[in-house]
Amino acid sequence: MLEIQKSPNVLQSFDDVERAAKAMSASGFFPDSKEFSKAIVKVLAGRELGFGAFASMSGVAVIQGKPVVGANLTAAAIKQTGKYNYRVVKHTDQECEIAFYEGSIKPDNCVGISRFTMDDAKAANLTTKDNWKKYPRNMLFARAISNGQKWYAPDVYNGVTVYTPDELGASVDEDGNIIEGKLSHNIAESEPHKPTIRERYAALLAEASEFLSPENISLWTIPKSENATDEEIIELGKALRAEVEKAKAGN
Repeated sequence: MLEIQKSPNVLQSFDDVERAAKAMSASGFFPDSKEFSKAIVKVLAGRELGFGAFASMSGVAVIQGKPVVGANLTAAAIKQTGKYNYRVVKHTDQECEIAFYEGSIKPDNCVGISRFTMDDAKAANLTTKDNWKKYPRNMLFARAISNGQKWYAPDVYNGVTVYTPDELGASVDEDGNIIEGKLSHNIAESEPHKPTIRERYAALLAEASEFLSPENISLWTIPKSENATDEEIIELGKALRAEVEKAKAGN
């Protein structure tokens, strides 16, 4: 079972975090965190959620700015709170049902049931994904444990909402770990959006509106339906920039 540190964390300062992240990224044991900056973000994110450095590197990721935690790590975190517990009631290739408890596992302590079925997966367009075809039991458990944690044990992660990799479109292996480079095509990439030529021209036009009259600005507006090429828009932008500089000099 992965290391989970709920008290007190051995990484007491940022220097401790930095040293641990640097050593782990340089080790080569974590292919998705070869860059020091990525490693330190994972360790910091995991530390905030209550995990030690190794658990953070092994089972924590960040997708679209959201913390992602493997199902096995979430399951362990629930049990190690001392406040919550769970019991798997049913687990097949078609459904997973988990009972959640506040306190010991007794009928009176049950606070709710988290159930996820293949019908739910089908409704969410998940069943065509490779991980759902290959590991249906694992994926059903991951969704049931993640939902249950959010619904019935929300303070496990100090109020932070976390997700399983699959919930944010990542492909995972049979242990629920992210397969390197396997993010769904519809997931927003971490790289910033690169503005198009038209978008850059629109930004320039907005800047020009501070120096040119509305009548003048209307002459520079490109209708959306106009089939201007990027080269033509670039040349137009140069001319508009010159007009703006002229207006600035006149002021």
